Amino acid sequence: MIPRHVLVVVLVAIFLGMGAASAARLPREASDPLRGEPAPKIDAVKLLNAPNDAKTSWQALRGKVVVLVFWATSCPPCVASIPAMNKLEAAQENDKIVFIHITDEKESVVTAFLKKTPISGWVGIDHDRKTFRNYGVKGLPRVAVVGQDGTFLGWSDPRILVIEPEILKDVLANASSERLSSTQGSYADPLGGVVRDPTTGERVHNLCDIVIRRSDTSSAKRRSGAGGRGDWSFDRPLRDHIASFCDVPSARMITTVTLPEDHYDVIALGEHGATPAMREAVCRLIGATFELSLVREKRLMDVYLLKTLPGREPTLTPSWGGVYNDAEMHLMAPSKEILERMKNGDNHFFALCPLSWLADDVSGPVGKPVVSELGELPEKADGVYSFCFPYPRGDGAAFRKAFEKNVGLVLVPAQREVEVLVVGPAEEPTLESGN
Repeated sequence: MIPRHVLVVVLVAIFLGMGAASAARLPREASDPLRGEPAPKIDAVKLLNAPNDAKTSWQALRGKVVVLVFWATSCPPCVASIPAMNKLEAAQENDKIVFIHITDEKESVVTAFLKKTPISGWVGIDHDRKTFRNYGVKGLPRVAVVGQDGTFLGWSDPRILVIEPEILKDVLANASSERLSSTQGSYADPLGGVVRDPTTGERVHNLCDIVIRRSDTSSAKRRSGAGGRGDWSFDRPLRDHIASFCDVPSARMITTVTLPEDHYDVIALGEHGATPAMREAVCRLIGATFELSLVREKRLMDVYLLKTLPGREPTLTPSWGGVYNDAEMHLMAPSKEILERMKNGDNHFFALCPLSWLADDVSGPVGKPVVSELGELPEKADGVYSFCFPYPRGDGAAFRKAFEKNVGLVLVPAQREVEVLVVGPAEEPTLESGN
């Protein structure tokens, strides 16, 4: 039975010292800077990876195009974009472009991260979030481009800059580019008007916000995503939310109860992002909201084994994360051409992931859990690959043939004990681990 009120809002705000529960309000975020106007300040930023005499004032940077990359070590799309952004910077044949990667994280966290994942450009530590507020940054990763005269030229995304390097060429030659956006996009504030101060109408920033609500007409126009503060997913059936937030492929979900067909929005934001504890809390709240039990256990099941073919090297196309999408049709593709074919009815499998994730991604088309038995394969392109090929929708056998032909790996039927998530009715919903 679905509860009458399918809206759960958890607002946690604890002031240090007093220990009282109250709304922790940060200064109000600024709106997007105006294209063609003087760019906001890069304020109170400590620079790493920069020359000793480097400064971030627009007077000091005059004559250079400045690419401001807002990012975080806890943001997976941000981290995935770093290798390609390094290559993009290395490809610049002049010294008229400066890349400044700005994060609001602690310097110790960033320094430790950079030892494992170097960034070629300058790295700015925005201690008090002044620059984030100056630019009204609402989602990560985000790129602001500023012209040689200090004029704000517009917004972009790391994957767009890498896929279309002519954007920066246009900026250098013409001080503008049609591919730069004037705004960050409507999906930037995933909570919308849910958490507002009733007196001032300002957005209240709590230490933790978790929202589960029915989708409405505006939900379909907003994008699901992830950023430095958490995850948000709009206009999806409950089964998809459970699979996403409980981190289980749909093929490893066993349902013993009929799930509602309505679409919902699920939003989880916190000071430390989408941590495992935060995601587990979302799963527990989904169970409590819909009166479900969510129990992890191991079962012997029919599966496919993901294996290499004797005498054949797999076809691994290096990639870092460039994606074209159509929000209305919920389609994603690695190129404009393939996206257009998909919009016209062609069915393609598309995955962008390291090899360790590939088994879970192919479990959907084959309709069974997939267990990787690849062993160790040569690392290429920082371990991230792009897989895309056409196949008839709903035909698992045809998918396996297309997968073998295009990827050079094989899916072999077998039985294995695998971990599954059993979704059933419960008087006292819980998320448990079982054997």
